[in-house]
Amino acid sequence: MQYNFLNLPTSIGAMSLTYDATGRKWKKDGEFGAVLYDGGIEYRDGCIFWTKFTHQFRMKFTHQFRTKFTHPWEPA
Repeated sequence: MQYNFLNLPTSIGAMSLTYDATGRKWKKDGEFGAVLYDGGIEYRDGCIFWTKFTHQFRMKFTHQFRTKFTHPWEPA
């Protein structure tokens, strides 16, 4: 494992993580592709995958344009 100046991991095995100067995660690259983070939105393969509406609910997008609301304590 390697860490940056904020003591956040920048690489874990084959996975690399990118943060901004405040410690907010922007990107995760690994063997399964890239994940981009922008506020409460998570992008995978250039498409919105998760979005966070409130502190209790988030919405998962699928390739079939179906959505699923989940609570943070439920498995994704």
